Order: sequence, then structure tokens, then C-alpha cells
Amino acid sequence: MPDFIPRGDFALCTWSRGFSGALIAFGGEHGVSPQRAAQYAELHAVFDTALSVANNGETRSPANVRRKRAARAELVAYARKMSGIVKAHISFTDTTYVAFGLKQHRGGHRPSLHAPKSAPRLTVIEVVGPVARVRLGDPDHPSSNALARGAAFARIYLHVGDTPPQSRQEWGHAYHTTSRARFNLRLPASLPPGTRIWLTAHWNSATGGTSPACPAVGTYTVFAGAQVRGEGLRAAQRPAPYSSPVYSS
Repeated sequence: MPDFIPRGDFALCTWSRGFSGALIAFGGEHGVSPQRAAQYAELHAVFDTALSVANNGETRSPANVRRKRAARAELVAYARKMSGIVKAHISFTDTTYVAFGLKQHRGGHRPSLHAPKSAPRLTVIEVVGPVARVRLGDPDHPSSNALARGAAFARIYLHVGDTPPQSRQEWGHAYHTTSRARFNLRLPASLPPGTRIWLTAHWNSATGGTSPACPAVGTYTVFAGAQVRGEGLRAAQRPAPYSSPVYSS
């Protein structure tokens, strides 16, 4: 059975860099804590340095080669541990496996390496206190509850203002990355209740390709204990002094 860990040191270093990035970006959605992702990133940095030292003509020595091998062994052991957590926590989908670089495919169906051509359909299901429940859908397969074919993950962008941005540059950097079609999005704690916010998203393939971004979706932040859903606001304790409809593209 093929192993997802590359045999060569340089191939391992390249793979590990991507795996570390995936753990940091959305490992939390699959059972990997930020502390574990940071620990893996540190082990990767140690191996990367040891590999460079051991392959440099001026610093190569038996002792440095042994340090490189020890760093590799520690990195690989922790990579297997983290991959075990991810595999136990997620549904067995090819796109998610590809995002983490955990699966080799032999024969049969291979996941697309190209990003979807259609933008995702983003829906804000509800906002409860500081958390928005969001759903991403594939407009080409409306009945599907998974990411679009070819999408390894999606990037979410957030904008604060009365109107949505009119250009990609105005959205700035991605606010959140997810490999799930349904997820909880924690809104900025600094925003007061009643703040108008806008969300957009695009698919990303495992090779870095992106789909078009979806139309902006608007909603409001709410008081702690309050809820936005559908056309109105329901407060758990006292009614909020404003109406907060949720818009969906």
C-alpha cells in the first residue's frame, strides 16, 4: 500500500511544508489544535534547517547527517500522528485528503486538480452572538452537501461597511479558510452589535487554482444571546433595537 510520506528528504521537506500550512489553515476543523499545528511547524523548521546543513559542502559531516536523520524521524512520527487525527475526524473525501496531501491515488477516479468554474453559493444560516453559521453550496449540484468537485477548501472574506466592496482588492486578505461545506464563523469581537458585515468566498483547488468569488452576502452582528435567522431577529433575553435580515446570494 503506497505511503503518503515521500521517501526522499527534499520531497519530504516540500510535502511537509504544505502539510504544515494545511494544519495551520484549517487543522482546527479536523481535530488538530493550534498548539499541535504550531508544534508541527517547529519540527518542520528543525528538519528544514538540518537538511540544509547536512547537504551543504561546507557543513556536511557525520554528526550533521545524524542530526538530519533524527529530525526527519521525529517529523515523520508527528506527521503520522497528526494525519491519524485528521483521518479520524473527517469524512473520507478525496478533496479533503488532497488538501492535506494524505492520499495517493492508483487507478479509478482521481479528484480534479482544477478549481471549479462556478462560484460557491454562500448562505448565512443564522448569527448567534459572535458566531455566524455559514453554508457553502455547489450551484451546479444544489442537492449536494459537500464542497464542489475540484475544491479542496474555500477561503472566506469579510468586510465591514454599509455596502460591499466593488473590487477584489477592497476585500483584502482572506478572513477564514475551511474545508467544510457547513461551518461556524467567529466574527471579530471588536465589532459592536448592529454592525453591517459582508461575506464572500471562492473555491481553491489542491494545486492553488481558484474559482470566481460569489456575490457578497450581508448580515449584522448581534448582541450576546441574540439570534439572526431568516427574516427576523429573536433575542434570548431582551429584544434588540433593530431588525436584522440575512441575505443570501
